Amino acid sequence: MKDGHSRLAPVRILSFDIESLTKDGITPDPKSDAVIQISSLVKIQGERDYYARNIFSLGSCAPITGTKVQSFESASDSKDESEGKMLSAWRDFMIEVDPDFIVGHNMINFDLRYLMHRADHLKLTDFSVLGRFKNKLAKVTGSRQHREIKFEGRILLDTWSYLK
Repeated sequence: MKDGHSRLAPVRILSFDIESLTKDGITPDPKSDAVIQISSLVKIQGERDYYARNIFSLGSCAPITGTKVQSFESASDSKDESEGKMLSAWRDFMIEVDPDFIVGHNMINFDLRYLMHRADHLKLTDFSVLGRFKNKLAKVTGSRQHREIKFEGRILLDTWSYLK
């Protein structure tokens, strides 16, 4: 079209992964096992370089070239308070970059579900407002075999579901 309306806004894609630390080395429990790191990459469709490369770390983390490392550790905070600040900062980052697509591996059955349950345990009441509607909480539905998480206005792509 000659009037310029044929151009679409660039698509923003957020990829992320979490790490948690278990006491027994088995499946972590969101009631007792902290999220210790969240890594995030943001790509804008058509751009060569990443828009953002971030690590959110509970405690210290060595610098990583080309990556913004944010450490959450304070002598005046408890470990739970530091973790709560880290989870809130990641949520704020995600809302700020406003991704159209969120991509991860096993993120529906583990990463997102774990983050949401851990945030509930830490009493972060607004953590699950992850979609584009400010007062709409993300919801986990379904069974262990077929879980879904809905974020209003965002598309979740879980690579695990394609590999199954």
